[in-house]
Amino acid sequence: MATTVSNFTAIDDTAVDAESPITESLMKQLRDNAYWINAGTQKTSETTANKFLETAGSGVLQWTSTSSLGVNGTKGNIALTTSAATIAIVSNKKLICHIQGTNSTNKLGGFMVFIDSSDDSFVSNQNSGTLAGSFVAIGGIIDGDTGTVDVDVTFTAQKNGSNYEFKAASSDSATGDLVYMWL
Repeated sequence: MATTVSNFTAIDDTAVDAESPITESLMKQLRDNAYWINAGTQKTSETTANKFLETAGSGVLQWTSTSSLGVNGTKGNIALTTSAATIAIVSNKKLICHIQGTNSTNKLGGFMVFIDSSDDSFVSNQNSGTLAGSFVAIGGIIDGDTGTVDVDVTFTAQKNGSNYEFKAASSDSATGDLVYMWL
């Protein structure tokens, strides 16, 4: 049966002395205090908003009230042009993207991209490889007439510090929309 977590309570050294018995009170304090631990500090109150314990980088945890799937920045959409648009990397997660784009002759295409951030490997329905320090092709718009990739209209990605950058690399005025989610 689930129990409501109480407030943070300091545990006196005498309660953890080798001669002290394990009591119900001590067990409740250990359970409740674990809930309130926050990167070496403690919370003494909670607002009415739901709270999520999530990573904040460098092994630090933080409490946030967020409507995303438990991690800030887990989902979103960005417009792709010939200028780079960025997605902040969430370490050791899988990034799934759907890119849909058009070019100046209204050719339309869409494809999926999966990136494993633990080693920056990626695969799409056009390409596979590893994102290095320079832009690499991740896919292109399918020509509706021939069923092949329109080589003038490709989308590219690279890792740049703590971000993945995506853009349309095109001589044919390609634009696109990228919808993404971290898994």
